[in-house]
Amino acid sequence: MQNNDVTIDGYRELKVPAFVTITDVTPHAGAEPEYVICNEATGKFFLANRVTVEFFTALKDTQQVAAALVQVGMPPTQVGPLLKKLFENGLITNPGETHVSDAAPVAPLENKLVTVRWDILDIQRLTHRLRGLGRFAYSPLGYAIWGVLMLGMAFELLSNRDKVALTMAQVLEASWQQWAIFAAFFVGLKIVHELGHALAYRQMCIQEGVEPGPIRVGICIFAMSPFPFTDVTGAWRLKSTGRRVMIGAGGIYFETWAMAALTFIWAETQTGLVQTVILQVVIVAGALALLFNLNPAIKLDGYFMLTDYLRRPNLAARAAMAARSTAARLLGADLPRQRRSELIYWLMSYAYRWTIFTGIFWIFYQIDPRIAPVAAAVVLITLVVRPLINTARFVRKSGARPLKTLLAGGAIATIVAALFIPLPGRMLMQGQMMLYDTRFAEATEAGQLLHDSAGWRLENPELDQRIAHTNLQGLMLENLKRASFASAQEQARLASEIDANTDAKAQLEARRAKLALFTDGAATSDIWTPMQARWLGGSWVRPAANDRLGAISTAAPPHLLFRLDQSRLRRDMMIAQGTQIQVRAVIRPACSFPAQIRGELTSLIARNGLIYLKADVPDREATCAFDLTHGSALVGRLEMPRSSLAARAWLSVARALQDRLPLEQQ
Repeated sequence: MQNNDVTIDGYRELKVPAFVTITDVTPHAGAEPEYVICNEATGKFFLANRVTVEFFTALKDTQQVAAALVQVGMPPTQVGPLLKKLFENGLITNPGETHVSDAAPVAPLENKLVTVRWDILDIQRLTHRLRGLGRFAYSPLGYAIWGVLMLGMAFELLSNRDKVALTMAQVLEASWQQWAIFAAFFVGLKIVHELGHALAYRQMCIQEGVEPGPIRVGICIFAMSPFPFTDVTGAWRLKSTGRRVMIGAGGIYFETWAMAALTFIWAETQTGLVQTVILQVVIVAGALALLFNLNPAIKLDGYFMLTDYLRRPNLAARAAMAARSTAARLLGADLPRQRRSELIYWLMSYAYRWTIFTGIFWIFYQIDPRIAPVAAAVVLITLVVRPLINTARFVRKSGARPLKTLLAGGAIATIVAALFIPLPGRMLMQGQMMLYDTRFAEATEAGQLLHDSAGWRLENPELDQRIAHTNLQGLMLENLKRASFASAQEQARLASEIDANTDAKAQLEARRAKLALFTDGAATSDIWTPMQARWLGGSWVRPAANDRLGAISTAAPPHLLFRLDQSRLRRDMMIAQGTQIQVRAVIRPACSFPAQIRGELTSLIARNGLIYLKADVPDREATCAFDLTHGSALVGRLEMPRSSLAARAWLSVARALQDRLPLEQQ
């Protein structure tokens, strides 16, 4: 056999191993016949229709492909893929040859980076020893007791919801000893979970009169996290949909038994490390069960429960094929309409995979931003490039119309090219026309806010009294120092007290100076705009209130002030002094004029996450800018370096993920 092409002449004598069995799983008399062909030695199962079973039975009797085809009446063109599938599952063998090329296709490398699976051992003997536990758990009495336990667990958690909230808030503050205990409990819960699947599988098979066979368990690494698994594919041999669904739910069913027991232990134990960890394990395990195990978009319990209920094995593969077939049909291929349910499932699972891969990317970025592009490449290859390549191959083989295919391919190529073409960039900055420099008067010292003919002022009689007392004390010390009877030692002590008194007086006078709302050098052209003062007149104002009592505006040369969000800056962005920008007045769109940046970007300090840029209007450009009033809203257009859409998207992601230090007000 060459190139995976199976021919009749290549297999004149084939054998079916004795450990291969066929089970009729047709749900009811009027349904289409369904069968499961099982390799009992490896635990592999193959879902087959009536024609496949007839061919397989004939092949088992005749051991010749040609004779089996004649007996069944199957066209030779259909035998190749069928034989390949039977070989892959170990359901037929060719004496004297090892068909390495017929092995299952190797998963893509990027998938191996996300999911790795190891089959470890067969626990059939263990489930046999625990058969009594399985019979009780999956009996009417067991279901009834489980319901009571769930109600009791909910009551305990709701009755102590404040304690639950406090315990969960302490998760991130846990010590390494607490994490070790948490890991031990959590691993124990997962072992109970997988044991639940195994016991459910054994019990449901016995109830239907089917031999369970081997029950394989192992470890799967998914999304950088280890998960145990139990291979219960043999559940397809069961006719009862309810029993198959119960096998899928058996893990969570058994795990909730353990969670209920832990909850009752938590409720009866004293406050301490063990009690805290028990509750954290219960809450985290329950949340993970809802987010992952019961989620049908990922191949865990919820997925298999859904496929069992719908009787649609390999739903994920069917959904992917439905998506490809729909794409080919849109491009003119003569294919039937696909099931809407499979297309909906494909959309759900595809969106969920984006969520999972985004989380993986975030983890990589938090570890080291330099390796984040590797995760991004895996995401794009897995969710974009690989599906597009597979779809293109399928479309080419399905007979789509060349013109539509060419147009679709051209559109995709154009979109991809557009992502990497450098484009000119512009940034719009909000600003104002400034005719005055404004500073705010705030209560930096406690005082009574008064208003008279001179305007608003602050007074603090207690502070004035302390200053007067300090002056008198200073005069007294000076008189004592000048006295003739003072010794040299007393003179030195008095000099030290005079210096201390002078410093105290200076500090008190500095505090009183802060009470003045206007400085001594205030110009007569200054404009005072009372703010909180009009509401606080006659009351005592304290610095803790942080009220802006008024604004003092001093005439200044006309200039522009723009606000630039710090998060929008690029590392390669240079704004040199004299950089020209185009400005437009918001209320007068026809008023547009050039301006020049004043100062370097590197010398500016961010305040509250904003960078303030000043710009001047050249005198030689006497435009409508000089007709604008103080505070007129402006929009400035700043030219940015050329960059591609992909680079801008990457920059946006980096900004969203970066850690920013708090900015202090200047």
